[in-house]
Amino acid sequence: MGSCAVCVLGIGGGLLLARKLGVDEYVVVVWISGLNTAMAFYLSGLFKERAIVSRFLLSVIFYFITYLYLLQTGQMTYRVVVGLTVGVVTYFVAHFVERIMFKRNKEKSLIPFQRTVISVMFLALASLAAAFTF
Repeated sequence: MGSCAVCVLGIGGGLLLARKLGVDEYVVVVWISGLNTAMAFYLSGLFKERAIVSRFLLSVIFYFITYLYLLQTGQMTYRVVVGLTVGVVTYFVAHFVERIMFKRNKEKSLIPFQRTVISVMFLALASLAAAFTF
């Protein structure tokens, strides 16, 4: 998400729709940013053979594409910037924690779909934290 024009429009439209429905923009943007980072991780694996593209670099590119689109459409607020940043950082931390769990368990998953479960759990905790901070 956030890598093509249709996806970027979907991000902005999703945020606008969430605002109309009363969903906190911080929560929506945390999940959008987490999804952007997940897509960057996925795409970096596809590009390894063709060019040197790191997960971090793609995550930063997706972050700025989303940031620029939201800025251009007038949807950028302090909470949106914080949400974008928290989403990226949260996903990186979740990935790091999942990799430690995987290596400590002799390179086997502790639970089915471990990567997905850990990432979703961390993003949910970041969203819940918004209820106590904002």
